[in-house]
Amino acid sequence: MLTACSAMLCAGLLVYTHMQRTAHARNPLPKTSIAALAFTAYYPYPAPDGYSYTEESAQVSNGVLFYSLNHDSRKILVSQQLRPQKPYVG
Repeated sequence: MLTACSAMLCAGLLVYTHMQRTAHARNPLPKTSIAALAFTAYYPYPAPDGYSYTEESAQVSNGVLFYSLNHDSRKILVSQQLRPQKPYVG
C-alpha cells in the first residue's frame, strides 16, 4: 500500500515538473516582467513560422506589456494591455 502511494506521488511530481517545463517553453516571457500585470499575458504558441522570442525584450510600462519576436532581420513588435472597462466613445 505504501509503495503504491509512493509510486503515485513520484509519478505526480514528474508530471508536474514536465508541465512546468513545457509551460515555460511555450511562454518564454520572464515571470518577473509579467508578475505585476493586471491580466494574463498572451504568448502565441506556436509562434509564427520561423519566429522566436527576442531575449530580454519584454518590458512593462504603465501596465502595458511590450515584447518582440524575431526571424533573421525581421521583427514583430507586440504590445498588450488590459481591456478598458468602458469603451471610449469620442
